[in-house]
Amino acid sequence: GYNNLKPASDLDKIEIMQQLIDELPSNNAIKRLKGEIYYDVKNLLKLFNVLKEENISPQEVKQKADEYFTNLEEEGTFIYKINRKDIKKGDLKKAEYDKECLNREKLKAAVDLFETFNAKMVEKRLYDFTDMIVWVINAFKNDPDFLLTYQERYQYLLVDEFQDTNGSQNQLIDLLMSYFDVPNLFVVGDDDQSIYRFQGANVGNILNFAVQYQHELKTTVLTDNYRSSQLILDASRAIINLNTERIKDIDKNLVAQNEAYANHLVAPKILKYFNPIHEAIGIGQQVEELYKQGIPFKEIAILYKNHKQIEILTKYFQTKNIPFSSKRRVNILNELLVTKLIKLLTYLGAEKKRPHSAEDILYEI
Repeated sequence: GYNNLKPASDLDKIEIMQQLIDELPSNNAIKRLKGEIYYDVKNLLKLFNVLKEENISPQEVKQKADEYFTNLEEEGTFIYKINRKDIKKGDLKKAEYDKECLNREKLKAAVDLFETFNAKMVEKRLYDFTDMIVWVINAFKNDPDFLLTYQERYQYLLVDEFQDTNGSQNQLIDLLMSYFDVPNLFVVGDDDQSIYRFQGANVGNILNFAVQYQHELKTTVLTDNYRSSQLILDASRAIINLNTERIKDIDKNLVAQNEAYANHLVAPKILKYFNPIHEAIGIGQQVEELYKQGIPFKEIAILYKNHKQIEILTKYFQTKNIPFSSKRRVNILNELLVTKLIKLLTYLGAEKKRPHSAEDILYEI
């Protein structure tokens, strides 16, 4: 029912959230009256995103918050268990109790903003990806004929990377397939790959699927591997077998089938370093040793999770005149010249408002 919408940018959503915070009464639990008054904006946006991804209502969150608090009380979390100096067994841990009360109050105040936030998004004709999923779910639930139309149109469903689905996406699948006693549903996924919670991915979805259709489910396991040596596969399995959240009774022992390196004899090694500096020097020295053995630098690759991990290593390479190529994008706001400029402008702005109020910044400059 919506027309002429445009996708919301991060800036759009931040502006709406700041407007909501400005409109809050001074006694609201998440209203900050001094300091960084928009401190909670990013956390609020993350919370709202989770509510959409899992299609959870604010009322459910409040109910769970109360249940959690009640459980803490019943478990005696806020009661001292032994006598101490000036404290008797059975006394209330007032600081902990007050802190948990405040956390509950803040969470409730936060989810109360959810519907208002969504209304302002619609008012500005904005949407994000999770809105698209939730709107369709609500339309299916509120209009049975609308749902039947799509159930008739899509009688066969294939879901790839099923371990990466979140709660809302899973509800969409369930609604489309709910007409059939035994749906024509084909999912491709690996419960052992759901490790980063991509887009709110929940390993529970694939585990629940296995239970939900346990009597009709036909399972095919792909065990031929063409990208790794057997030694790497064996090392991986040793780690993966430690997973506690996984489908049981399935043999997923992979077998290397690529003749080019299936039987490669270089085994993975785990090296432990004292700190990140030692690690960077250790990796740098390995690179130098490989180069001395006749391996050109362009044949050496270093894999890492995020760019921050190689800051020390790149400095080491620069010191040793070792050429390297990194895909890292430079954030101009972190460059020294720009940082200095921002400090100068911040100082001048503060001094214009109130003389001698920003001498600490002058000291930094």
